[in-house]
Amino acid sequence: MDWYLDFEWQTLSSEDEDALDDLMDRLADFSPALAKSKDLLRTALVLDAPDAESAIMVALRHVRSALRATNIETVLTQISAVTNEVMAARLREGSIPRLVGITEIAKYLGVTRQRASELAKSNGFPPSVTRLASGPVWLEASMMHFASRWKRVPGRRSA
Repeated sequence: MDWYLDFEWQTLSSEDEDALDDLMDRLADFSPALAKSKDLLRTALVLDAPDAESAIMVALRHVRSALRATNIETVLTQISAVTNEVMAARLREGSIPRLVGITEIAKYLGVTRQRASELAKSNGFPPSVTRLASGPVWLEASMMHFASRWKRVPGRRSA
């Protein structure tokens, strides 16, 4: 059975384009895809294995070996393994996550837009994913996580 595996790594070293190209070459047998941001590296592979656990173990061994060979220092932070059929279904559904703005946050939390805007600027609120002409937007899931931990205190706050 074909498995699609996605690994997320925190990078501990600064790697150049040559190191990433070398990593791609070393993983070429697994139809690799790489995504690099500031201090994260995602590696996606496809391989044949009887079950998810076997697929993860084989892929992990190959990716770690390739990372060592290219001198890219990392710490594994996330693993995902799904069948190619499940991945194909997910891709057909679309990949844009649900987003919310200040108005949706205010409605969900039961506060005014002004109060939602204040909360969005507080330290405990998740960062926005981008800013549009209409204002910042957040992943709905991160806002829901905030809401589950938020302790609402009724009444006006003292100055």
